[in-house]
Amino acid sequence: MIRYCLTSYREDLVILDIINDSFSIVPDAGSLLKERDKLLKEFPQLSYFFDSEYHIGSVSRNSDTSFLEERWFLPEPDKTLYKCSLFKRFILLLKVFYYSWNIEKKGMAWIFISNKKENRLYSLNEEHLIRKEISNLSIIFHLNIFKSDCLTYSYALKRILNSRNIDAHLVIGVRTQPFYSHSWVEVGGQVINDAPNMRDKLSVIAEI
Repeated sequence: MIRYCLTSYREDLVILDIINDSFSIVPDAGSLLKERDKLLKEFPQLSYFFDSEYHIGSVSRNSDTSFLEERWFLPEPDKTLYKCSLFKRFILLLKVFYYSWNIEKKGMAWIFISNKKENRLYSLNEEHLIRKEISNLSIIFHLNIFKSDCLTYSYALKRILNSRNIDAHLVIGVRTQPFYSHSWVEVGGQVINDAPNMRDKLSVIAEI
């Protein structure tokens, strides 16, 4: 399993330690991320991270884009869609409890370990199904008694869509000065539960 995920934001290097569920920032090292020899020559203390299995993510397309740090808001349910039955809501809530409890207790490592690797295809006729599953999840998510944040919501949405044979990916983005991390879901390279230009605002440190 990958131990570290790395990316850069402006001049900063950001490291995600999956096992310890923590982020680290190394100022002025970001520009050397893709030049390993130069990076380790100038920052020899980073050799520890490169001796383990690691992944290098993508850099924000426009780090000058303003990004308002604010509390994450749960997506509003789509009132134009048919609401799922109470039984389905109950089953969905149990899944959310399971995902959020494990994320709260076991951290990022559990997400990587439990990630399913099946290859699935996406077609445009699945857009209605995606909208419906987002709406259904939003209806019950406020009842979650465990960790409720963008990571939990996005991971739950990814797993729900995967179970419907949709190749959804959890994406984790970061920025620095001040530090901020955020999670969203993409299908076919498109953001489905957040602003479409998230990759312009944040550097992607992990895709699951």
